[in-house]
Amino acid sequence: MIYFRYLDLLEKTQQSIFDVAKEALTHCPNSSMLEKIVAIDKDNSSDYEKILEKKSPGELLEYLEKHSRLPEAVALIKRNKSIWEKDVFNFFKKHKKEFPTDAEKLFCKIIEKNLENAGDRYYQAIADALDQLVIINKLLAFEYVKDIRFNYKRRRNLMSILSKL
Repeated sequence: MIYFRYLDLLEKTQQSIFDVAKEALTHCPNSSMLEKIVAIDKDNSSDYEKILEKKSPGELLEYLEKHSRLPEAVALIKRNKSIWEKDVFNFFKKHKKEFPTDAEKLFCKIIEKNLENAGDRYYQAIADALDQLVIINKLLAFEYVKDIRFNYKRRRNLMSILSKL
């Protein structure tokens, strides 16, 4: 990409990359661009992270996770509601043991939200959330299963998926 080469050139000639870096993140808001910029200019990393958060918070989440800045990643998830639910789910799926309370809240929210709808896609989301919830809170997961079996017994496909858990 042209921005990568331009940043390399500015670094070699020992010129400031700040303005170009801001422009690069604005036009190419991804974690690899942020990594490249921070590798050159560590002093302004928080400014660059703020730009990426505004443009693409999911990419900042990926960056923070890659650099093992998990508490900051959780704080990002809590303050920025525009991160895709799938990305948040995958984050807590990997880090549920480090952040069990937050993970439990998310998994419960996913279950309750998907119970409002009928269809295999929703049922699979419920099953995936229950699979994760069992690992951190078996009692709560079994309560959900019991409740679902009682209140949603007419949804045969859902019952079939739950029987496999």
